[in-house]
Amino acid sequence: MRHWRSTKGLFSRDNLERKAAEIQGASEIDVDPEKEINRLVKAGTLLKQEGQEVGKILMRNDPDNGLQGAATLWKLTQAITAHARELTPERSRELHELSGNLMNRVKLPA
Repeated sequence: MRHWRSTKGLFSRDNLERKAAEIQGASEIDVDPEKEINRLVKAGTLLKQEGQEVGKILMRNDPDNGLQGAATLWKLTQAITAHARELTPERSRELHELSGNLMNRVKLPA
């Protein structure tokens, strides 16, 4: 049985502003991509091959994948979701969830 979330309020001004602040916050958190990827592989949330592919995506720094500039949390999450587009729907969802969990590092004002 599937549970559907209500989309009411999904595109509300408050929600969009909160998402924009979250993205801005993630763009300001510097990360060491190699360490982050290794940590995710060791934790079992990324397979070794997936970690290598995410690393390659980060190295390409392709703006079409939302990747530009310094090594930040936002850039890492964008690389993970870019790689997820090439995977099965189930694994893609898992990697999108992983990216969402990484975004939880961003502390937004109450």
